[in-house]
Amino acid sequence: MENFYPDVSVIIPHLNQHEWIEICLTSIKEQSFPIDHIEVLLVDNGSTHMPNNEVKEFPFVKLLKQEEPGPGPARNLGVSNAKGEYLFFIDADCRADKDWIKNGIKALQSNDSAPLIGGDVKIDCKDINALTPLEAYESIFAYRQKEYIGKMGFSGSGNLATTPETFQKVGPFPGLHVAEDRAWGKVAIQKGLRFDYVADMLIYHPARTSADDIYQKWDRHTRHDYEETKEKSFSGIKWGIRTILVLASIPVHSLKVLRSDRISGFRHKLGAISMLSRIRWFRVKAMLALQFSKSYRDQGVRWNRP
Repeated sequence: MENFYPDVSVIIPHLNQHEWIEICLTSIKEQSFPIDHIEVLLVDNGSTHMPNNEVKEFPFVKLLKQEEPGPGPARNLGVSNAKGEYLFFIDADCRADKDWIKNGIKALQSNDSAPLIGGDVKIDCKDINALTPLEAYESIFAYRQKEYIGKMGFSGSGNLATTPETFQKVGPFPGLHVAEDRAWGKVAIQKGLRFDYVADMLIYHPARTSADDIYQKWDRHTRHDYEETKEKSFSGIKWGIRTILVLASIPVHSLKVLRSDRISGFRHKLGAISMLSRIRWFRVKAMLALQFSKSYRDQGVRWNRP
């Protein structure tokens, strides 16, 4: 009896990730799931130049352009052009495990599956025996999808799968004014939908190569958090307490690093603690600036901050 394979649409937002996108698309091409049942919607979102050359070798890719800034609007455009029975979301700088789609389809087709699933994300370290401080830090703290789905109830959008019908029930991802995956996930939960964690729906994310990259991420997240908090009663007091807690978390999470089994070697753990301290101090300064500096607040949230 011949196997039946559903059609799958993989949606990838792209912004100046030209050096990574070929790796990402190659990992889609090499899936254990048949490539003739996969389409990729690569949605550029304002790059310095369109990645036309990077997609030449991948005939299964449809290149789109979204003028509205933000990964949410880029994903929405991809969904609106998707023809598959299933939607898979991955970021342009990630590579998928060869069984990423196969395992995601298996999970979604199981009788007890939630209508939305999020997979695991591991850090793609260059040399596990010679971790940089950033690699050591991110190996412990970054992309903890199991904890994220377990505690918050929803998945990050960088490794997410569902059906077009479920996506339409939730509605489109929002723009840059909020954290789009968190806001979208909350809407899904409010509409009675559930997320499951699927460990073997695995992708790999490269460790950031500079502290500036991670500062940019936390600048964006901190601004999103501030926008949510400022509308609540006693927002200034709550934000001040939150700032103190971030500062106090440095020694607490330093102990977590020392006890962690996700990396080995005292030197690597010291590097992770050093990076942890730098990032938390950056967050504290950003939080104080948002509370007391109008000029800093007025800079707003941008996906691509120089």
